[in-house]
Amino acid sequence: MAPPSSKSADLVPYHGWCSKGGAWAASTFLPVIGLVVALVELHFEDMLTWQSILISVGCFLVSYLVLAILAKSCGEYDFQIWALQHPRNPISRFWLTLLTAFQSLESCNNEWMHLRRLKYGPNFVCAGQVLLGEFEVVERALTAPQARTYCLGQTPFIKKHCPGDDVGQRTTFLLAMSDEAAGGNGDREKFKGCMARYFFGSSDMVARRQDEVGRRMIDQLKKDYRERRADFFKLQGPLEMFVITYLTYVLFGIDLKGDDLNVMKDWLLGLGGNAHYMYPAGYFMNKKKLIDKVAAIYERAPALQMFEEGVAAHAKMTKQELARMMTGVVRIAGKTGTLQLLETVLGGRSMPKYKGEPTGQIDVTKVWDGLDLDNRDEMKRFTIEVARLYPPVNVGHRIAQEAFTCDFNGRSVSFPAGTLVMVPMVFGNLDKGFWGPTTYELDHNRPKLQEHFLGFNSVGDRDAGRICPGRELTLDICADLLSELGRVRRPEAAATAVV
Repeated sequence: MAPPSSKSADLVPYHGWCSKGGAWAASTFLPVIGLVVALVELHFEDMLTWQSILISVGCFLVSYLVLAILAKSCGEYDFQIWALQHPRNPISRFWLTLLTAFQSLESCNNEWMHLRRLKYGPNFVCAGQVLLGEFEVVERALTAPQARTYCLGQTPFIKKHCPGDDVGQRTTFLLAMSDEAAGGNGDREKFKGCMARYFFGSSDMVARRQDEVGRRMIDQLKKDYRERRADFFKLQGPLEMFVITYLTYVLFGIDLKGDDLNVMKDWLLGLGGNAHYMYPAGYFMNKKKLIDKVAAIYERAPALQMFEEGVAAHAKMTKQELARMMTGVVRIAGKTGTLQLLETVLGGRSMPKYKGEPTGQIDVTKVWDGLDLDNRDEMKRFTIEVARLYPPVNVGHRIAQEAFTCDFNGRSVSFPAGTLVMVPMVFGNLDKGFWGPTTYELDHNRPKLQEHFLGFNSVGDRDAGRICPGRELTLDICADLLSELGRVRRPEAAATAVV
């Protein structure tokens, strides 16, 4: 395929291709050279010497270094547009893989994304995807069936590390499964229904939140908030340990102790567990053996003791499949997302410093201290408003099922069917055209907040079947802790609380 042409009406020219294209092409084949050296030596010597290993590793390292240099000097942005328009070109395939690996990490940072939007406008390319960032576009994406692949938003995942695929069975990784109306086989909807029956839609789950064990955990957290404020938000601190033990109890009925607690700490503490799924980090941080232990704990949980096998409405999902699926659900969404949101609403995280906007100056604790601690609706609105400004998950993704054209700063640019399209909930929630001049300020009483908040894979209560099943549990936990810990912050409120 020929390099991009400036004469094309819908193809953005890659400036610098003619002068520096040789460097792109040469660096593309450096890893190939390294592999050839290794394979030739294996063929003739039946072993690898340290010289060939150094050559192979060196070729890869130089290739990555060239990527960083070229991205700065040759215009990564224009090249990425061209590569997305020509996805079958071998140079596109190689460099998009590397660009995606780098930018998928950067684009998790909302401040970095904000700077990119200021530079390129509401629509741009990023991490190997086309981002369409206006409120109405994001709203349509969240309320229509979606085709998916192995990504968490902008972050590519390793297929063989995802639930089901990791043991050579059918995939149960819901985030990668397409809706039936968008080409899926219908399993995603049935698997989600099974999960709802035994976990998020279970009456036992609701009861456990208020029983003796659940109350004991919250009371301990209140004590820790009073006595251990300095390390409350730290790694393995009181809040993180509460999220791990409380979610495990409420969802599964397991009051973690002993070896089971240690296994869950190994799996859920920090962010290391997430890296197991991520490309390329997962190749160096494979946690399969640990996941096997976690799944075994889930399988014998009280929540699954009455599990029914062979239910057609659940695509004949087995207990083992559901337990293994839940290892990913709890690790990626349950623990990581819930903890980040709690840290933010409770003042443990600073608000993003969006360039030119006042968000970074907001002290959420000052607003929290003015809330009516008996008004759960107000505390949920506060949580949603904080999440609007600083979402735990800033983007989703979908696969374009047909070719499309979008506006890039006044210029129409076309992309083929199969292009990955980023669904930036963060930008829909920060669209001044919809939210008005106070968009970057914290106002939990703003009009349209609850019904138009873009989060949990929905628009308020509207969705196309992909709404996060843990949304209500997450909002309830946030409301509970805002009320309970708020009383610790305000002795007068605690003194007048109805017992």
